[in-house]
Amino acid sequence: DPHIDYRAPDDWYEMWADQTSSTVEGTDATLNAFLSGEEAPTDADIERLLALYDEEIAYTDDQIGRLLAGLETTHPEQPTIVGVIGDHGEGL
Repeated sequence: DPHIDYRAPDDWYEMWADQTSSTVEGTDATLNAFLSGEEAPTDADIERLLALYDEEIAYTDDQIGRLLAGLETTHPEQPTIVGVIGDHGEGL
């Protein structure tokens, strides 16, 4: 689930974030420090946080694709309705 902490599973983690010059982690503590003004994120920090979040979205998209492919393979004759529901957005 693309939520804080932004840390996709190992095969997906730092797929893009390692290409940034920042080393910040997408933890609750890090984001709270930025949001409270306790720390000021650099452009590189923001770029890395967005990349970490994008990795989580890409992983989730892949898993949904696997689910849909599995349904198609195991029950091709049965119509299926799939609903995707989110509890909130991250504002990114």
